[in-house]
Amino acid sequence: MINMAQFIHKFESRVLGMPETDNPVNADAYEHESSALSLRGEIDALTQQQSKDLENATYLGMTPALAREFATRRDRICKLAEDLRQLQDATKK
Repeated sequence: MINMAQFIHKFESRVLGMPETDNPVNADAYEHESSALSLRGEIDALTQQQSKDLENATYLGMTPALAREFATRRDRICKLAEDLRQLQDATKK
């Protein structure tokens, strides 16, 4: 089974004409970038939902159930942001 980093690496070498190497550093960089994009995507989606809920709460109020969902999303966003920071720190080393 080929992972996403390997797929991207092969795509670049075959389709874009970039040199194909077996450099594991490149594969790790692709995996880090893929993970970072995934984390950013989830953070963006959760943040958009938070904004919608806050806007609705301004006019309609927030039920206890919605407040719990809001808090759960907030906690998840904080966790994802920390994961992203750690991934970026690991990439810099």
